[in-house]
Amino acid sequence: MLAPCRPPAPECQAEVTPSPGGSGSFSYSLEEHPKAALAIMNQLRLDGQLCDVTLRVRYRHDVPPADFPAHKIVLASSSPVFKAMFTTGLRERGMEVIPIEGVHPHVMERLVEFAYTASISVGEKCVLHVMNGAVMYQIDSVVRACCDFLVQQLHPSNAIGIANFAEQIGCLELHQKAREYIYMHFGETQLQKCEILRSDARSKDYLAQIFQDLTLHKPTQVLPCRTPTAGQLIYTAGGYFRQSLSYLEAYNPRDGSWIRLADLQVPRSGLGGCVVGGLFYAVGGRNNSPDGNTDSAAIDCYNPMTDRWSPCAPMSVPRNRIGVGVIDGMIYAVGGSHGCIHHSSVERYEPERDEWQLVAPMLTRRIGVGVAVLNRLLYAVGGFDGTARLSSAERYHPEHDAWRAIAPMATIRSGAGVCALNNCIYAMGGYDGTDQLNSTERYEVETDAWTFVAPMRYRRSALGVTVYQGKIYVLGGYDGHTFLDSVECYDPAADAWTEVTRMTSGRSGVGVAITMEPCRKQTDRPDCPC
Repeated sequence: MLAPCRPPAPECQAEVTPSPGGSGSFSYSLEEHPKAALAIMNQLRLDGQLCDVTLRVRYRHDVPPADFPAHKIVLASSSPVFKAMFTTGLRERGMEVIPIEGVHPHVMERLVEFAYTASISVGEKCVLHVMNGAVMYQIDSVVRACCDFLVQQLHPSNAIGIANFAEQIGCLELHQKAREYIYMHFGETQLQKCEILRSDARSKDYLAQIFQDLTLHKPTQVLPCRTPTAGQLIYTAGGYFRQSLSYLEAYNPRDGSWIRLADLQVPRSGLGGCVVGGLFYAVGGRNNSPDGNTDSAAIDCYNPMTDRWSPCAPMSVPRNRIGVGVIDGMIYAVGGSHGCIHHSSVERYEPERDEWQLVAPMLTRRIGVGVAVLNRLLYAVGGFDGTARLSSAERYHPEHDAWRAIAPMATIRSGAGVCALNNCIYAMGGYDGTDQLNSTERYEVETDAWTFVAPMRYRRSALGVTVYQGKIYVLGGYDGHTFLDSVECYDPAADAWTEVTRMTSGRSGVGVAITMEPCRKQTDRPDCPC
């Protein structure tokens, strides 16, 4: 005898109104069904019932293998790798026992449980192993969860290891977060591990303050130091005189001599010059030649020890009349033009990886932009936006990946020389749309204000500029009539400019930076190993 039907629960009660034809219909959905169904499948797995595959996990010789019975359809629903195994022409499709290598049995156990329960619990001791396994089997939700956990666990004692691990497994988000943490906490990554500093409290405290100032983008109070015994020279690459040039020359301020070095492989003007790790980099520019004009996305690296150039990975776009700066060993390429396109975009080059990455664009399109780095912040000053020459300036914060406007200059300047010295930004020369300029302005970070200082002796735009032993050097440029060969030096203590030398020929649009003296044996005898 059938048991009487229980009355429906209140939430299931509904009125049914027959249609005129005597037929009716309704829709019903049980939201709990997927969870309940997975729970039943999981119990079947644990009981070894209806399982159609066994994962046989072998990790190392010292770890015993383990078998995990499962249902192919459940594994395929959680992992694209398992789905491919069971639905394509792979040999595993017809296998009842599938060998698994490269994953610890405990990790596979957690991943299988996640496929059935949508839940995983991982401790800090095994999160790297679980993340590695999740990456192997493309279980993206577990990868993201592990990534979020590791970001929260970043510490000076583990940041470098986590960064290396993220790079090995190809997790770009975690790698970037770990690298940012390393840059922000470099002092702690160094001060805790250095055996010498552990026994020298004064030095440790002194360096700790410097690292803290760098992290906070504050000026560092560095004690006076001896003049370096290794010679450093002012390098100038490329430039323009009637056409783009391939020259690489170096000036020695100590004795006034010039050295001719290996030519650029392709002539360029309007390029940027900078130094990372003692190597000179020539970035962007244009090859103006009788055969035509070609804007450049190239970056080439010069090694003073071998007197040789080598090409690096190119930028995402050509950039003529570019500005460049270096923060934390990475080169920032700012603005510039490609034909009639004026860029606001900025990209960053990491020499160790030979890779470029776009960062936040400037607030304004700028070619002929002056760029300087002060207290680990990147400044972009003046330039031309395609319509007007600019007096505006802005500052990039690498941790926030954002630009903010600062006070504009008193003078419109495109193609000015811009550099950082003594916690100030200097902008000199340039073109205001009517005349080449010789005036110089100085930006005070703490007051967010520009003031005039002594003008240069010569008017010049598209000039090269660098700082050498506490003084500013400007090289070449165009005065409205002539391509200049003069080099001037500014002494901030005396607030005065002095002409110190002449280049071997007049030119504008050079790339300038300072690095070690080249190996003379190599430059004198190209076949002599250094």
